[in-house]
Amino acid sequence: MNSNSVLNGSSEDTSSESIRATVSRAAGGLSAEFRDLLSDIEDFLTATTTLTGEQLEQAKQKVRARLASAKQTVSAASESALARAKRSAEVADEYVHEQPWMAVGAGIALGFVAGLLVSRRD
Repeated sequence: MNSNSVLNGSSEDTSSESIRATVSRAAGGLSAEFRDLLSDIEDFLTATTTLTGEQLEQAKQKVRARLASAKQTVSAASESALARAKRSAEVADEYVHEQPWMAVGAGIALGFVAGLLVSRRD
């Protein structure tokens, strides 16, 4: 991958649209998973007053299964986010090594803008 594709956003791995879509899907999946988990826990708490024996054990198993599913979903989402963060760091590292003066210039420009913003707050 060359640095121009990174700067122009033509790389599918680093495009902001791709990242936003992935984050949105992950957030939606996590949200639905936790809504279901909370619903199952509420049902379990409501039912525990009337359940006995095998029914209670089945309700416990359902909640345990939902907890395991939620843990797996969170784990998958965090692994995906970690992989994307690593890839972004690798792309940035490649770019800085290929274009060191551009990176220095960008850093100076960002520092200048940050300095202007901070000085106006006073």
